[in-house]
Amino acid sequence: MDSIKSHGHVEVAVVAPDGTRSIVDSGHNTLLYGCADAVARLFAGEASYRPTTIGFVKAHDSGLGAAFDVTDGRKTKTQAELVGSALTVEDVPIESGYRFDATPPTSAEIAADPDATSHYSGNKVTFRAMTQDNTGSAYIYGFLLKDAAGRVLAVKKLTTAVQRTSSYAIAAAWTVEFD
Repeated sequence: MDSIKSHGHVEVAVVAPDGTRSIVDSGHNTLLYGCADAVARLFAGEASYRPTTIGFVKAHDSGLGAAFDVTDGRKTKTQAELVGSALTVEDVPIESGYRFDATPPTSAEIAADPDATSHYSGNKVTFRAMTQDNTGSAYIYGFLLKDAAGRVLAVKKLTTAVQRTSSYAIAAAWTVEFD
């Protein structure tokens, strides 16, 4: 039996008051073992494990990235174990229009078998959230993908904190792929 691999990617944008988006960071995240637990529990019918929230890890000051500790790799941790007291987490509900896609075939797969009815090689789901209280400025240090009970499923620490100025929002598009 082939093994199934999973990985995630987060794209971060600053959103101007007129709705214009500027991508300011993107990169891979860390899927915790809790993510695999969530998938198994979802198969078993436990809907409370579905991702519902993206936690925006933030502070009013710069230079606090060390307080967001994601150094233990995929080990399952709680929000309190990941986010130090110098930082806060703004929980933003995931937009209801999440997107699910099957991975399209590569050109090599099509060339090798152009008449195949399916070249399925995996799938991905994308969750989106955007800050809602944008009255003050803040530094965003990263994100937590959480389920309905607040369990952390995946973590994304930004290389450099993103500054959000007053009246601007920060948007996160979090994609988890299985192949």
